[in-house]
Amino acid sequence: VDENCHQKDRSNDSLAEKEAGIMELREEQAALARHQLKEIATAADALTNNLQSLQATEDAPKENTAKETVATAVYGENNKPAANPNPQKVFSGTTSGARDSVFKAQGGDGNPATALAALTCICFRGTNNVDPAVCVQAADGGAWEAASTFATGVTAANLGKLAESCPVAGGQLNGAEILAAIANLDCLIHKDTTNAYLGQFASSKCDGSKTQGVCLEFNGFATKAQPIVEQLTWIPPLKNLATCLQTLESSKQRGLQIIEQIKKLKKDAVVIVDSAKATTAALEKIKGGTQKQNIIGQTTSNCTTHTANQTCIKANCKWEEKDGKGECKSKPGLAIPETAGTEDGAAG
Repeated sequence: VDENCHQKDRSNDSLAEKEAGIMELREEQAALARHQLKEIATAADALTNNLQSLQATEDAPKENTAKETVATAVYGENNKPAANPNPQKVFSGTTSGARDSVFKAQGGDGNPATALAALTCICFRGTNNVDPAVCVQAADGGAWEAASTFATGVTAANLGKLAESCPVAGGQLNGAEILAAIANLDCLIHKDTTNAYLGQFASSKCDGSKTQGVCLEFNGFATKAQPIVEQLTWIPPLKNLATCLQTLESSKQRGLQIIEQIKKLKKDAVVIVDSAKATTAALEKIKGGTQKQNIIGQTTSNCTTHTANQTCIKANCKWEEKDGKGECKSKPGLAIPETAGTEDGAAG
């Protein structure tokens, strides 16, 4: 079992070395670089695993589901209407009832069920052009107050004009911007003694009359979960989407950082490999010079052993005579001399 484990470890080491580029080196070069490259390979593996852990889960919002969530929150259907919004969908099937009962945020299945319905609460005028008049005068909706039935003016065309009156932000919205918009909307809600209101509130209720107000009521805010804006049933899905988008955005940024770290490790590995090659080349040059010096010394030593002219010359050495005496010397810059033959006495 232990031997199998050791074999597995050696296999893993070999794989890590190959990934780090160590297999490109000769044995002596690999010996210099192995430790550092192994550390780089280990760090790269950890970063790769970290990068994989940042992959979006199956339940993470996709582009199409995110668009569907936003469209449902605004229009009450999965896609932005090609023409004008459908009042039935904008008001979640409620197309009758007094204004003060329709424009009351109660959570659960309460109205208004969409952002466009909430906008209608504070933009469609009441009786006698109650101030504030309308957000878009061309889409005033007609008189609708107190016990009046659902306004005949709440038509698809008027809802379309109202929807188009909202400014369009440039580029794509991110999670932080959606959450900021929800927080800003919550800040616009003002509190009375018992209830809270969005829009122009005068007294008692939001029935569209001048004495009451053109507004959206949050009944019994003191007993409701905070923030009170979440009593609008279309807010929680948007908030959840925004939170998920923030997670994805954070993961994306972290992923980009990891990729840059991996690129740096690759550059470091190249530097280590080049350094190992340069170091071994320098060592080989030094070794070659030392060998040459040894050869020269050996040549000198070998030449002085010869005492006869013929054997000295055969050994590729130089024979010099002075005052009747001969001496065998090496020739500068020559390689190891040939093996001398049998000594044959003094020079003839």
